[in-house]
Amino acid sequence: MTLYEVAVVFDEIEKISSRLAITEKLALLYQKASAQEAQIISYLVLGSLFPPYKAVELNIADKTMLLILSRVCNISEEEIK
Repeated sequence: MTLYEVAVVFDEIEKISSRLAITEKLALLYQKASAQEAQIISYLVLGSLFPPYKAVELNIADKTMLLILSRVCNISEEEIK
């Protein structure tokens, strides 16, 4: 599974207000994911990249992250915002 596929589902979820519909979207996403991917998706759903006990900080400024994502995804920074 690609990060793009996960991002598309997250984007769809962001537009949904129904908890049941959100749960259904996440369930479908988890069904397609391997065990390792499911673990990563779970941390992303919680708004983190790593478990809290690892205390990993990336220390990347917002503007720098926008630039990185823009270059990696080959889209403008405005589109990412």
